[in-house]
Amino acid sequence: MILRNKEAFDDCNKALSLDENNPKAYFRKATALKGLGKLEEAIISIESGLLLDPNNQAALDDKCLLNQSMQKVSQLTNLMNQKQFRQSLLLVDALITTLGTNILYINMMKVKVLIGLNRPEDAFNITNTMMRAASANSNVELLETRAKCLYSMGDIENALKHLQQAMRVDPDNSSVRILLKKLKNIEDRKEEGNAAFKANRFQEAITAWTACINIDQENRLYNSKVYYNRASALSKLKRFEEAIRDCDRAIDANSEYVKVWWMEGGGDG
Repeated sequence: MILRNKEAFDDCNKALSLDENNPKAYFRKATALKGLGKLEEAIISIESGLLLDPNNQAALDDKCLLNQSMQKVSQLTNLMNQKQFRQSLLLVDALITTLGTNILYINMMKVKVLIGLNRPEDAFNITNTMMRAASANSNVELLETRAKCLYSMGDIENALKHLQQAMRVDPDNSSVRILLKKLKNIEDRKEEGNAAFKANRFQEAITAWTACINIDQENRLYNSKVYYNRASALSKLKRFEEAIRDCDRAIDANSEYVKVWWMEGGGDG
């Protein structure tokens, strides 16, 4: 759909280069711009067409709708900045109903709202559809957002792959670089603990896994695995009360992590 809107936009520009007094071309260009998420430019194109066809009711209605949508986008941005994600979800869904499901940056806003609501799986599912759009593999913001979804879901390995792809596209992107460094640090500490555990260096494993957890205590799904690992090492040292507390933390972070209910192995969660 994005590709078709881009083609339509280019065709309208060619038509206008041949006849700049063609109101239909301005109105069609506005439709293409709306599909590309360029609402302000779409309004300008409608206004250009209305100078030539001032009584076109459909164009007047579209202009009114786009102005209202821009106000909602501004309101949505403010709500998201205030972390009022439940209200944001209602507003972004209203925008999608009005403008359609194919506007990339509106969909991106919904993804960010769902992440704010701690619904990374739902957010990631939306990005799967977005990735089918033209040039999605070079969209750094989309790649970074998918990485954040994967990270929230506890999948650092694939999150890192997305961030590395983003860095290949934009090597100077500081946001991506900071997140990539953070995730690498987390994964390195976890693997450091795994290696120590397998070598029966249990206190060293505990230290590494504690450092891993402390880097980001908000990532509950990923940390549930690390809590389990640390509980296993504590159990090996017969520090059973501490081990039970870590098991409780792991279950609290992820009630579906059934491995915690029996203490076998460890160091590979």
